[in-house]
Amino acid sequence: MPKESRYDRQVRMFKIEHLLYQCGDAGMEVEHLAKLCDVSVRTTQRDLNSIEASNVFPIWRGHGRCGILIKQYLPPIHFSTSEALNLFMASRLMLGYAQRYDPDIASIFTKLNCVLPSPLKEQVQKTIEWMNTLPKNSQVVHVLGCLAEAWITGHTVHISYQSYPAEEASERDIDIYYIQPVSFGHSAYVIGYCHYMKSIRTFKVERIKTIAILPASYTIPSDFDVNKHLSSAWGIVPDEKVESVRLRILPELVRLMEETVWHPSQTVKRQKDGSAVMTLQVANTWELVTWILGWGEKVEVLEPEWLREEVAETAQKTAEIYEVKRQTR
Repeated sequence: MPKESRYDRQVRMFKIEHLLYQCGDAGMEVEHLAKLCDVSVRTTQRDLNSIEASNVFPIWRGHGRCGILIKQYLPPIHFSTSEALNLFMASRLMLGYAQRYDPDIASIFTKLNCVLPSPLKEQVQKTIEWMNTLPKNSQVVHVLGCLAEAWITGHTVHISYQSYPAEEASERDIDIYYIQPVSFGHSAYVIGYCHYMKSIRTFKVERIKTIAILPASYTIPSDFDVNKHLSSAWGIVPDEKVESVRLRILPELVRLMEETVWHPSQTVKRQKDGSAVMTLQVANTWELVTWILGWGEKVEVLEPEWLREEVAETAQKTAEIYEVKRQTR
């Protein structure tokens, strides 16, 4: 099991504070608090000892229970209902992208539960209970915690990274410039300077096997802007070569394409036959090819010619697979 970082412990302290605050004067059993924090009772007892010794916030303990001394406590930050709702929706999107139990996302929901009115409060509680049933990936949680701490403190990290085509992991030192969640693939990516490649590279968090925060520090270049860096990318992988892509959209998809912003450069122009032509200025990557193929026969590549041929070839190979299976039945 990875060694607990200072960041992990700090996150748990915040969670304890908000969990106890929600209980009011009644408090809760120490055993139940430990279960909610996903640690042992002994660890929770140590946390409570630390809170008492440093007077982080006023607590009481007795008969196997603990709680906050409400009259001596300044409550956590409050949000307006609309602010809390937007945070709630953002958290739900994060949960949908992760599809796993993440203590940080759970902590966000727990804090929201302190300020939300009914019926949102009940929905948040149901979400928290449902999250506890999701599969846990302690390795990814540990890696994200270390990445967050290194990024905030400006320290280089040493990672063991296995790229998709590689059979074995390789060692890298990277300076973290940005951490970007991506709905496609339900993943998070690190954008940063790779000391081995001597250039800015993108690393998928789930492919990081080991991580260590180094004493060496760095400063993000003042001219680095992640929005500009990713402006030509369809997904997370940028490319220096930007091309004009034209797609023919069949009538049944036109409204969907018009009401959704797939890329900042897109324009959608309706045609007389009810179809539309979408024009994009993007770097052509596998992410774009996959997106086009996902629409089947309803989206046709008009240009560039090489992209049209690549999509047609992939579609033909796919059709051949199903044709072979159909004939063997």
